[in-house]
Amino acid sequence: MLLATASTGIGRAAAQGATVPLTIATAALPPAETGEYLSVALLASGGTPPYVWEPAALPPGLTLGRGGLLVGTPSATGSQEVAVAVVDATGTRVSAAFVLSVGTGPVVTAMTLPQGQVGQPYSVTLAATGGTAPYSWIVPNGGIPGGLVLTSSGVLSGRPGRAGRYRIDLGVSDALGAVGRLGFTLVVLPPPPPPPPPQGYVTVDAAGRTDSVGLVAPSSRARLGGSTVAVAVEPSGAGYWTVSSVGTVHAFGAAPFHGSVGRRYLDAPIVGIAARPGGAGYWVASATGHVYGFGADRTLGSVPAHELRGTIVGIAAADHGRGYWLASSTGQVFAFGTARSAGIGRVTRFPGGIVAIAAATVSDGFYVVSSTGRVQGAGGAGPAPARSGRVVGRVIGIAVPPAAAGPGYWLLSQAGAVFAFGAAVVETTGVPPPAGTAPVVPPRGIAGAR
Repeated sequence: MLLATASTGIGRAAAQGATVPLTIATAALPPAETGEYLSVALLASGGTPPYVWEPAALPPGLTLGRGGLLVGTPSATGSQEVAVAVVDATGTRVSAAFVLSVGTGPVVTAMTLPQGQVGQPYSVTLAATGGTAPYSWIVPNGGIPGGLVLTSSGVLSGRPGRAGRYRIDLGVSDALGAVGRLGFTLVVLPPPPPPPPPQGYVTVDAAGRTDSVGLVAPSSRARLGGSTVAVAVEPSGAGYWTVSSVGTVHAFGAAPFHGSVGRRYLDAPIVGIAARPGGAGYWVASATGHVYGFGADRTLGSVPAHELRGTIVGIAAADHGRGYWLASSTGQVFAFGTARSAGIGRVTRFPGGIVAIAAATVSDGFYVVSSTGRVQGAGGAGPAPARSGRVVGRVIGIAVPPAAAGPGYWLLSQAGAVFAFGAAVVETTGVPPPAGTAPVVPPRGIAGAR
């Protein structure tokens, strides 16, 4: 608001031929804020320059220069009167009174920042009051956790990169340049634990039909040609391979096909297939201990004929490195590649003989099982406690859960029942079949995701 009055020197304006009256051209003062420097150039027009400005009444903290520059730092809020006058060269004086609105600068609204988590989306909108809009948000001191950014509109967002407790200083500036600051505490939690690995298994029968339990990999009810003898699960649990006694390999789900054993290369029926964790291939073994490698997993050696007593019953890929074990029906275990061989010797001879072998995912060892369900481990692997009572029927296979689950295994019976031990928690034992009965198509193998 502007109030103006004028007085003229007697005869001076007429004598000098002035035709435009002296006026104060400034119509109003911009808003100000306590604690913020104010600088406003007052303007006059008409009359006879030069002009000289004079203060009449000024708020505390402000001064007016002779050239019309109103400067200073207001110290009190509210509507303040600014009364000034301007005199031209003829002595003509014009007075005016302005109302200066003085407010406070922006104030950051206190709040508790929500917790963040490493690698997870984070977003929070900050707020402020007072000052003169528009606002612009800044980081006046220090920084903010890596992975986060503060937009000018006050959104703190991103994906935190490191866990910890952070003290951060955030600020907001308004249209007059005033800055409000406030310290915040941001807690960033460690990344969430990875999802548990798929704990499940695949069983296969002689016709090649599979049952996938607890895995992403689908079951298959298609009958395949030949007699299927074994199954191996792809490392992610999203696929698996089966192999027949004549070396034909079938791939299911996400498991890539790398080839089959040509009949002209067979020296004996095939008895097993194995794939190592993280590998891009598989090994196939015959009853005489001949090993065929496919994909990235080339053969690392076969059992010398003069050393083998009995027949090979299965192959297991070592959980670490590149290697495998072959187990014979008489309890011999042969190690190749990086598969641990120290101390394995001969496995204790169980009644009924050894029928299967599986790598122990929690150690550099393996489990072997007899047809009566007796389990022996080597290389740090040992028998695990039963979860569901004793095994019913003749055992024909063994499989292990992922290492993250802990030590354990499943046993597959000739009747098709699965029994869980230790950390192996998925099972489909159901009701044991009546004595003297057997599945129409007998089961042949079991394998778990690693």
